[in-house]
Amino acid sequence: SEVSIDLDDPRYAALLEPGGAVKVAVEGYTYPVIVVRLDAETFTAFSSCCTHWGCEVELPDEEGIVHCLCHASRFDTEGKLLDGVAFSDLLQVELEVQAPTAVQRKSWGQVKKGST
Repeated sequence: SEVSIDLDDPRYAALLEPGGAVKVAVEGYTYPVIVVRLDAETFTAFSSCCTHWGCEVELPDEEGIVHCLCHASRFDTEGKLLDGVAFSDLLQVELEVQAPTAVQRKSWGQVKKGST
């Protein structure tokens, strides 16, 4: 996958809740990739490079609208074009998400001590 995020990483704390979004710098991309948590199980990722003149779009606002401040194109939380002068949807990016494990982390010392 092109983008891999670990939900245990504090940099991605916004993605713990549906509607949360972050920008992630990815090698080979001029602008960061936007990762959005759509609901409890679904995430999406797309380029933050507008398809009109290549300006960097914003993270989704409270209404879930992604704005390009250069020429007022608007996209939804999946990067699909809603309106404006952009030519097409934002480029989708392959995403891998590692969710936190349900098992609490313990050091070997704690596990060993607990089993005696």
